[in-house]
Amino acid sequence: MSGRLPIAAGASSETSGWLELTPDYRCNHRCLGCGATDAGPALDARAMVRAMAQARREGIAQLWIGGGEPTLRADLLPLVREARRRGFSRIRLQTNGAMLAYEELVARLAAAGLTEVSFSVKGPDAATHDRLSRAEGAFELLQRALEHVRAHGLGAEADLLVYRSASAQIPEMVRALHERGVDRFRVWMMAPDPSDAEALAEEPRWSEVAAGVEAALALGLSAEPEHVVSLHSPPCTLDDPRARFYAPALGLVVHDASGHRFRLEESAIEGGTFTPRCEGCALRGECNGVRADYVGRHGDGELRPRLLPYDL
Repeated sequence: MSGRLPIAAGASSETSGWLELTPDYRCNHRCLGCGATDAGPALDARAMVRAMAQARREGIAQLWIGGGEPTLRADLLPLVREARRRGFSRIRLQTNGAMLAYEELVARLAAAGLTEVSFSVKGPDAATHDRLSRAEGAFELLQRALEHVRAHGLGAEADLLVYRSASAQIPEMVRALHERGVDRFRVWMMAPDPSDAEALAEEPRWSEVAAGVEAALALGLSAEPEHVVSLHSPPCTLDDPRARFYAPALGLVVHDASGHRFRLEESAIEGGTFTPRCEGCALRGECNGVRADYVGRHGDGELRPRLLPYDL
């Protein structure tokens, strides 16, 4: 799946921002609601090096490699080596984990300079994860990949792609993965193509995701400040401020497979729309708005504007 963020907090002075590099959109899964395809635009090695060089000139020192599924790229190892040579202090790979079930690949990526891996997870067990990934055995491969990543000293985090039928399982996903050494979770809301009826039926609701996220935080599994963060939930729907995310604070620049370059907060998936209910909300300064397509389908009744400071 094509992602939109590696961490939840803003960049530090030592690592000013992130470059999200999307080489192509090929994938070995066919997840429900995902637009990944075997065809389409792709960046060659020269284009990726140019993108990295531009980012370094701008002071960006953290690289996130997404997709599609980047482990299908034959040039992934050279890309990681080049990123390390150019001084990227953190190099993150977002993956479904299938190819990382091969320990030799994990070892070679670690030696090349990869620092961390974000696993795309859709359920706490094979029944849910494999169904939504549309790939039998995907959960088992992901578990093996997680073991290899930790064995080779790489950071391991989880991107929880939430579907409506699995939104109540968010706490269970967090608990299960925490037991396997994962301590940071980013919650993504599946955004369907409006022409895909099956995906539309699985579109999660803000209120349901917020309930799941806050139940996960209530487990008290970690004191990490970014333990569970909900990327696409309007901040007013989340009572616990630890779960809120403000896209502009991340300082992430996206360079996609078509060569288009833009800031994270400019992406439609990150919101950008404010409704009349947002007027006067005390959280407006830390809100990037809501998705217009979501409001068009479900209205804005789930928004809970905070009109006084003590409502925050």
